[in-house]
Amino acid sequence: MRLTGGRISFSHLRVHDFRRVAPLLPLVLVAACDRGSSDITPTPTPAPSAAAATSAAPQGSTTPAVAAAATTAAPIKPPEGPPACKVGEKKVWGAGANKLTGLSVVNLGEGRHGVGLAMGYDPHVLVVEKSGEGRLVKVAVGKSSPLAKPPKAEEGTRKVMRVTPSKVDGDKVYAFVDYHDEYKDKRRRVACGPADTSDAWNHFDGTPWLDRPEKPTGEERAKLLKGHDYDRGHAEDDAKAKVDEAEDEKGYHELRDCRTFSDGGGRAWIVGSELEADEKAEGALEWKSTLMVDTGNKENEVHLHEIVLKGDPPALASFEVPISRAFDDGSLLLATRFSSTLRVGILGKNKRLKSKLVSYPGFPTIPYAAEDGEDVVIVTSVAKEKGHFALRALRVPKSQELPKKLVAIDTHMGDAGHDHAHGHDDEADHHDHSETDPTFLRDTQGRRWLAFIEGKRGSGDLELVPIDEKFQAIGKRFSVLDDKALASEVRLLPLPDGKILVVSLREGTGGTELVSEELTCDIVKE
Repeated sequence: MRLTGGRISFSHLRVHDFRRVAPLLPLVLVAACDRGSSDITPTPTPAPSAAAATSAAPQGSTTPAVAAAATTAAPIKPPEGPPACKVGEKKVWGAGANKLTGLSVVNLGEGRHGVGLAMGYDPHVLVVEKSGEGRLVKVAVGKSSPLAKPPKAEEGTRKVMRVTPSKVDGDKVYAFVDYHDEYKDKRRRVACGPADTSDAWNHFDGTPWLDRPEKPTGEERAKLLKGHDYDRGHAEDDAKAKVDEAEDEKGYHELRDCRTFSDGGGRAWIVGSELEADEKAEGALEWKSTLMVDTGNKENEVHLHEIVLKGDPPALASFEVPISRAFDDGSLLLATRFSSTLRVGILGKNKRLKSKLVSYPGFPTIPYAAEDGEDVVIVTSVAKEKGHFALRALRVPKSQELPKKLVAIDTHMGDAGHDHAHGHDDEADHHDHSETDPTFLRDTQGRRWLAFIEGKRGSGDLELVPIDEKFQAIGKRFSVLDDKALASEVRLLPLPDGKILVVSLREGTGGTELVSEELTCDIVKE
């Protein structure tokens, strides 16, 4: 799909599972959504240098109301006795990592993993072999691609939202890069696609309708609302065999955000959020936010779900911080945030929702999905009072039946400082601390591990704890950082013999550092 300024020419499949009118969002939530905006609004980057990116904010977003009331979270009393893990080789790969971009892990097969990140504006991949040997590779960017030409400091800023590894071929590493270019003259470019070519799979390049100083009229308005061809692909057509009749649909379409995902075996897809407007009677516009999936610049996109927005102009809302994970049968798990809820759905091989999106309450940070045997698990954190966060999880079985609610994650084996007087993991017992941005791993010996940031979000202690299938701690926690460094993000990679490679973004003397550390851990009861 392509959307370029006032000219909008593209084709897409549309699937409308259901529509509803979205309530007016509380102002604090509207203002909070920008890592899909990002999850925490980043500090503007003045120039495309590695050092500049160190000031960018981490993944995730809190509301202004929460941030204003933020207090320093009390750390949990460390467990007594010998540590649960022994530290092996540790390596600092470099400074200047972009906290906004974060870390994206892809299993590239045969025990090899790629960790996508950005150093400044430049996409990189940390390639980790099965043995634990690693190399940090700068991803080649096509010379003719807009990705190679970030805005100059006097023109605007660039936000690199995600780097997704796709393939390793000898010394070359290929990746997708998702980014936003925001110009001082209100022009905006949102793009997702391969770094090595100029063919963005999905992009918008122009001045958004709602950012124009004057409301479009006459020929300009007609141009923005010009129709485009699309292939009819509504859900009710699926049972009627293949339908390829091209139709014309008028309306404004603007890509607000997108993320690329890869299964490491040659299959990739994009999940994005579009702002659309349809002209109604007497020139009135009906605005809606649409969730879509796309599988390439030569493929049709599929519109999965839309929510009508109130007002003209509308109270702007988008599907944010999406994540996706493939099942063995080719189906896709999809999760995204809309308003103050986590929305989760399953897509079939035809990229259509198998059922309606399930909504889970609680303002979530960026979710993380991982395999757990035949299941797929999602871990995230939800905002609570005083700027603190609590860990939550969702287990999706092989049957792909979505649970009815999120599960509270308990990391406090031995109940250090927590008596559970109000019930297991009741917030009243955990009001004095914050845990956020979790990641999950099933190691090569079948053990489950959860790593997370404790304390201040984006700059806290890095903790590791063994958990069971119900996401409850079954052993002592281990504090990964022993040098008083603070971390913003962490990912866990499996190594032979049950060892774990911890890859994290940490604060260092030269800025945000990319660090890997090998751990040999035992499940030690407290």
